[in-house]
Amino acid sequence: MSFCQVRGERPRWVLMVPQQDEEGPPLYRKSDPDHPETRAVEEILSQDYIRSMLKVGWAYQNFLARRGENPHPPYFALRASDPRPAAGFRLLDDKGVVRSMPRTFYVQLFTGAEREPVPRAEVESILLHEYGHVLLFQLAGLQALSEMPRPYTRMHLCRTATDYTNALNEGWGIHFECITRDLSPSEEVRSIGDFDPRPWSHFLTEEERRARLNGVPANAFICEPLDAAKLSSATGPVTDRLVYQATCGVADPAKLRPPQGMLSCEGVVAALFYRIVRDPHIRQSRASSEFYSQFLAPRAKVTDAGSVFSPRENAYLKLGAALHSALREDQSADLPPTLALIYRYGEMFGADRRRIYRLFLETTALVTICRQAPSLYRKMHYQGSRGLAESLRKTGEEWEDLRQHALKQALQSTDPLQALAPRLGRQLWLQNDELMVPSAYWLREANQPLTMNVNAAPAQDLQSVEGLDGQMAARIMQRREALGHFTCIEHLQKEAHLPREVTGRLKQMRRSFSRAPARYLMR
Repeated sequence: MSFCQVRGERPRWVLMVPQQDEEGPPLYRKSDPDHPETRAVEEILSQDYIRSMLKVGWAYQNFLARRGENPHPPYFALRASDPRPAAGFRLLDDKGVVRSMPRTFYVQLFTGAEREPVPRAEVESILLHEYGHVLLFQLAGLQALSEMPRPYTRMHLCRTATDYTNALNEGWGIHFECITRDLSPSEEVRSIGDFDPRPWSHFLTEEERRARLNGVPANAFICEPLDAAKLSSATGPVTDRLVYQATCGVADPAKLRPPQGMLSCEGVVAALFYRIVRDPHIRQSRASSEFYSQFLAPRAKVTDAGSVFSPRENAYLKLGAALHSALREDQSADLPPTLALIYRYGEMFGADRRRIYRLFLETTALVTICRQAPSLYRKMHYQGSRGLAESLRKTGEEWEDLRQHALKQALQSTDPLQALAPRLGRQLWLQNDELMVPSAYWLREANQPLTMNVNAAPAQDLQSVEGLDGQMAARIMQRREALGHFTCIEHLQKEAHLPREVTGRLKQMRRSFSRAPARYLMR
């Protein structure tokens, strides 16, 4: 009943299969409803927890329509070679007429070929991730999202610091994978991410999925990656060491990421979203009935609009409204969209402000606001690893006092950066035109220059600069921890005591980056 009040009618999903055609946008036709592959996907879509998220998607459509936008509900495409969201296609109807749908999103699902279908559990495990991307694109507006800077040129992984836009986009999608494993009635889906002794489990994408599903709920990505130079396997040319740094998955458990590194890491952002939508206070705290009326079908007649939505749906509606507002209005290269979202959410839902600020500060281990956080965290790790229970208890009390002080400070400010991230600072991106890297780790062709943000980069990235050795990288990271960020290359040189020739190369890399901003917009 509640679905019809949002949708306005019985829900229908349009499932499509690609057609051979080399002209214009991709061509699809509706799938055969009696085909086993179609029925399998229909069964996945009919599960209660997925229906609930599809209902949230329809609610977002109503919300946007009331603001003069006319978003089309997303379609689902089967047999995609690359599972991802996309926009713009042509649809071949039963009479052979081709209809152009240039602004309509569709979710490409990798269901295999007709004779070799992919196991249902594999399709279900990724469906909400890709559907979540579509919802984000619609809420943010494709134009606004496409204009957000995306300067990181290498493959994104949940454990790497990329850039603010990638972290938001992929962190939002990844948290849906974890929600899927929590809620799916399928034992096969719930077991994805468990230890697998087969050789195939060492493939990069399998390692990545295991890291996501186990690391996000545990908030395991807040620590710096261990310097690959300290690992015996990290040998060979610099490009190989960069790959090993990004894919080995070994972190220093006593060393927190710097502020910009936290908000550039999709694993950290995913953990934040995961905690928000599972938080009892966020779920149970209700806005006004007028707020929920925005998400209902135009002709829906209900006395209490909020009663139409479950506690989990309630959390997603509030997040969706805050995402829409923050990503369309708070456009700044140095204001992370995740931070803008948290601040805007607190403004819109005053009853949740204290709670969502606390979730943000706890997930990011206070590093964006407290200078003492990294050293105190390291102290707790040292005491805990040596079984010093009494010392750990006292340091834990210091940490709690620091958290309470940070939360009080955040609640008193009216500026998002000063409230939640006074230590964040401006990004310091460099482009190394002398070091070409591939866009994915399994590609042999190195076709784009390496980029890095000095205020978030791990040690091995820093050492990719000619003449910048391990000792210099260690000094950079030590001063970065103390300061939070470097304001410019001259500031970096002064604080880390870099030689003149290295500083000259860094300045040239900074100039190279500033000359090519267009390539770093989202594509």
